[in-house]
Amino acid sequence: MSRRRPATLAPAVILLLIAGHVSAGLDIDPYLPPVEPDLTDEERERRQEAVQRQIEEARRRAEEQARQEAEARRQREAELAARPYPVRLTEARCLGCHRMDDLLERPRTRLGWELVALRMQRFNGAHLEPGDRAVIAAHLARTYPAPIYRRVVEPLILIAILLVPLVVWWQWHKRRRPESR
Repeated sequence: MSRRRPATLAPAVILLLIAGHVSAGLDIDPYLPPVEPDLTDEERERRQEAVQRQIEEARRRAEEQARQEAEARRQREAELAARPYPVRLTEARCLGCHRMDDLLERPRTRLGWELVALRMQRFNGAHLEPGDRAVIAAHLARTYPAPIYRRVVEPLILIAILLVPLVVWWQWHKRRRPESR
């Protein structure tokens, strides 16, 4: 049985033959700068000095721009470092995944922010050190407070959530226990 070799070289050879033929017709002369008449040594030196001045000026401008950018970067870093710890912590832990608009859209109570932070930590894999959740929740509750109706209704719902199972258990337990007379 004869094995057939894949024809991998044929397209490459054809491409090289075509490219070689096409590039052979290119002429570089139109792309070269115009030929200047013979310059005297003085004129040549003046032009070289002018070019050197332009190079030095461009280098000076680039250095100045780099210095200004570095100064602006240092100033931004200093401003960021001067902000309170809760602000920096919240930005570091929350704003990596969420936009600031997400925080503004649904203001919550401190308990609500605590539960959101707990959910992010447990189910979404947010990296929170011990104590971070309380600091973040307090900052968000202070910065983005919940409307008054939510501040009233939320504790009532929490009480109901905690009391309903207790009342159900109590009723079940009362029915099971025989009354003594």
